Amino acid sequence: MDKLHVVCFDVPYPANYGGVIVVYNQLKAWKAIGVKVILHAYEYGDRQQQKHLESVCEEVHYYPRATGWRASLSPLPYIVNSRKSEALLNRLSLDDYPIFFEGVHTTAWIAHRSLNKRKKALRMHNIEWQYYESLQQLGENIWKRFYYNQESRRLKAYDDKVLAHVDVLFTISEKDQAYYSKMHQESHYLPAAHGEAYDVREGLGEYFLFHGKLSVEDNKQAALHLIEKVFAGTDHRFVVAGLNPDKALLSAAAKYPNVEVRANLSEEELRTLIQDAQANILYTFQDNGIKLKLLHALHLGRHCIVNEEMVSNAPVLSNLCHIGATVEDMKRLVNALDKQPFMREDIDDRAQVLEKHFDNRVNAEKVLQILKNSGFN
Repeated sequence: MDKLHVVCFDVPYPANYGGVIVVYNQLKAWKAIGVKVILHAYEYGDRQQQKHLESVCEEVHYYPRATGWRASLSPLPYIVNSRKSEALLNRLSLDDYPIFFEGVHTTAWIAHRSLNKRKKALRMHNIEWQYYESLQQLGENIWKRFYYNQESRRLKAYDDKVLAHVDVLFTISEKDQAYYSKMHQESHYLPAAHGEAYDVREGLGEYFLFHGKLSVEDNKQAALHLIEKVFAGTDHRFVVAGLNPDKALLSAAAKYPNVEVRANLSEEELRTLIQDAQANILYTFQDNGIKLKLLHALHLGRHCIVNEEMVSNAPVLSNLCHIGATVEDMKRLVNALDKQPFMREDIDDRAQVLEKHFDNRVNAEKVLQILKNSGFN
């Protein structure tokens, strides 16, 4: 396979949140095995054109995302219809190279007649309708709950339609694979591409850390839960780090002298913060997809404390973590691990598991072989 179109839901650099971490490192893996990528990315908000991507891809093309209420006036899910650029369709129609869609978000044109004879692969980044259903349950604002509910229903109906036009389907977790393998005969589990070389430090850290994109409702609620239910009134230093925390989260943290929020850090600053922590605490109310911050923490951090939902889709990682089901479990684990050094044997044991299952280049070679076996050339 000489060249491959890759359509991304966002500009995948800087790689500073889950979905784009997967795409960016997949792009690097494609390059490493000799696949020339023609990248198509949607820019909006602070996700703008990046010169760096030209060093990773053969070509890079950008399209504006049509955000706003007009994009919701369609039977298509909003995340799909807002990425329906005619310029993208025109570019894809200029040649006959295969197309790899990153996320159902990017599939607005997948059924178009001009692409009927093209080989098309889709990587699902979630069971999206379930993800939006869980957001609806978490949402505090009535209008947000209405939007999440509507989007969930549209995405559930859209799945069957889009899968009919996909030659090969890839899923990002074992649980998602079990779901989609019943809907598409050519479905394969593709472990998430991650961005870190294994670099875990021995000894003791200085604090407990929660990190994530803090404008995402699940991450915000998880951070608030940990602040108020686990660390409030203790002597344990707790750091919350991530993008765009809102006033409610900042106010909650300000009540407690042992809690600190670190906002909008660079990749290097976050990396150092993860490495210097005594334990990374990863908590979620949603048991869908795979949590990239879990892989990030396991590649860089010492102890890892999680709730059951965090590892439900990645059973291979559960033995590398300390799992707490309740608030009391979390408090007990924090107390137990506070002065427990991370030893060399801990580092080596974890490395064996991660190298076996999450080697980006090895997984890219497997994907390439699957595509070739399915007629992609």
